[in-house]
This record gives sequence, structure tokens and C-alpha cells, in this order.
Amino acid sequence: MKIYLTRHGQTQWNKEKRFQGTMDSPLTEKGIADAKKLGIYLEKIPLDRIVVSPLKRAKDTANLIIGTRKIPIEVDGRLSEMNMGVWEGKDLIEVQRDYPQTYQMYWENIERFSVPGGENFKDLYKRCDAFIYDLLEGKEDSLLIVSHGMTLAFLMEILRGKQMREMDTPVHIVKGASLTLFEVVNHQIRQIFLEKRVY
Repeated sequence: MKIYLTRHGQTQWNKEKRFQGTMDSPLTEKGIADAKKLGIYLEKIPLDRIVVSPLKRAKDTANLIIGTRKIPIEVDGRLSEMNMGVWEGKDLIEVQRDYPQTYQMYWENIERFSVPGGENFKDLYKRCDAFIYDLLEGKEDSLLIVSHGMTLAFLMEILRGKQMREMDTPVHIVKGASLTLFEVVNHQIRQIFLEKRVY
């Protein structure tokens, strides 16, 4: 099984350095162009299906990647971005100013981080782990996952066999519309490449 993973293209709030979480903002012209270029690259790769977050920025990216190809799309809520509670819609400067200790834990102490009204990292790990477990039970030869920065960071660490306590901090957030590939052979998972840029 080949598992391709990508993050949605750049959005307006990415550009403004705002926390999106479960809220949405539209893809920028760059985000649209990058997703289309990734789609051109993936035209040569057979895909059995695409599994996508329910958030609009991810679904829009998936549709731009697919273009005219007839590939089944499955929406899975477990691929949604981490719920950032009261941070959603705020920019980086506001969050650093209003929640300095919580912001520091966001990057340095994933086991203790919690934001009012949002998820903690244990919640995120649990749903990502359940998604990977179900994924590895499948029989596809090749599929694409379209998700979000923090969610993809956790999915990738789980595919590398890490428990939450073993994860590096800060976690690595891949660039929008980049491509990462894991391969599963005889129940062994290995990373083939990380954050490949095709544009």
C-alpha cells in the first residue's frame, strides 16, 4: 500500500498568520495554483481513492488535485484540523499576547497543552490513531489523504510508530500542497519521502 499525504493549499488566513482550526478561509490564488500543479504531478500515479477532511479548504484542494479524474472521494471527520477553541480566527500576535503560557505549551509541551473550547493533543492523537488503524486494515494499493498541518503531523508520527510521549516537539508542520509518501509492505511501514514540492 502506498499512502500519499498532502496539506491543503495556502488559505487567506494562512497568509495572515491566523489560527484556523475548524473554521475556514478560502484558498488564495497561490493555494489554488499549487493544488493544480500537485494534481498534474499526481496524474501519473494511480489512486484508488482520496480521503479528505470535511473542512472546505481541504475539500477544495482535493477537487483541484483530482481535476477531471474519476477517483472516489471519502470524507472522514477524523482528518479535520485540531479544534483551536478561542484561538480560531485570531492572529499569531494576538494569541502570543493574550495566551503567552498556553502558546508556549502549544509548541513545547504537547501533553499539557489545552486551549479553552478546543481539543487537546491527546484528543487529536486518539482520532488520528483510530484513522490509521482503520486505514491499514484496508486493501487499496494507493490512496491520497488531504488534511491539515497539525493533523498531518500526528498522522505521520503515528505512521512512524511513535506514541504521543515519543513525539518530537515542536512537531513538524508540512507546507501546503506538498507531498509525503509512506509505503506499507508486509505490515512494515516506511517513509519514502517527506514534503516533496512539485512546483
